Amino acid sequence: IKYWTPERMRKAKPIEELQKNVRFSPASENAFLQILPNSDGSLAIIEPGAADNITWQSRLISPNNQATKAAGKVFFSTSSGEAMCSASVVTAPSKSLVVTAAHCLFDDSTRTWYTNCIFVPVYDEGAAPLGRWVGRYGTILNAYAPSSASSKNYNYDVGFVVVSPVNARKIAQVTGSQGIKFNAPRNQMTFSFGYPGNIADGEIMSACISKTMANRCGAPSYVGQALRC
Repeated sequence: IKYWTPERMRKAKPIEELQKNVRFSPASENAFLQILPNSDGSLAIIEPGAADNITWQSRLISPNNQATKAAGKVFFSTSSGEAMCSASVVTAPSKSLVVTAAHCLFDDSTRTWYTNCIFVPVYDEGAAPLGRWVGRYGTILNAYAPSSASSKNYNYDVGFVVVSPVNARKIAQVTGSQGIKFNAPRNQMTFSFGYPGNIADGEIMSACISKTMANRCGAPSYVGQALRC
């Protein structure tokens, strides 16, 4: 935790700006809840979870102010420098699970994992009002990069991190947790929170409220959800 000083966190760049990355400890086989969509392609929903009597309020407002507490940044080291991505705490029996993009955990070009991974919920210009949570294990979907960078499939660009407790409390007890939907239809009103690098250098949380839609940019083969903002 001491490695990630406020100054170092502020200097971290979005991973898309960096080219080379290094290792992050791979997951143990039993570290994760199997959070999977229904095999028949139907809608699957994992409900959000509440925090344990946490009264802290963020600068952004959402329904019950729950989503903004669960959202934050993952920070990690690469061979090209320190990097960051948006991430969120999600509902799991362990109360310790964080979701982000697979490309924020794994370097598909070298087949290695990133190092020094921590999650900072509601990160704000170097501040960590709800603590810094060390990543213990990471995992991605095999289909994201099954063999090489040339086979990368952004439809499976999802990764999970199990974080260690802080002061004997699990992260979902402090932040609450986001639910997850699989195979949801388009045109659903969505509240999105994160740290886009093109707004305030990614130093403050931004919000996007929009209905989901088909992808308008990026890889033509990507069929996931997109937002208008």
